[in-house]
Amino acid sequence: MAQYHAVANSRNIGRGMAFTIQSGVLRRMDVLDLHLEEDGKVEARIEHFDPTGLCISLNGATFKCRPWRMGDAAVRRLPGTISSWTIDQILEEAADA
Repeated sequence: MAQYHAVANSRNIGRGMAFTIQSGVLRRMDVLDLHLEEDGKVEARIEHFDPTGLCISLNGATFKCRPWRMGDAAVRRLPGTISSWTIDQILEEAADA
């Protein structure tokens, strides 16, 4: 299990949020230190990854992401190898406590 740095374009985690991961090779159960705007930070876990899609779990929810493309929210460039993603669907929402 590896740990990677990731940066989001928003503090609101949900459909349409875009983020960049400082790695191009991800595996199931890898951890993302996802830095949000305004100094927020959450830890996400990779559930599934292939070139066409990425599923992450964070804050008790599962999100399906697609590769970032022109027209999506802006993403930050990071040094080195990167991959950029946009949250496309919320597959499983966190249960209310």
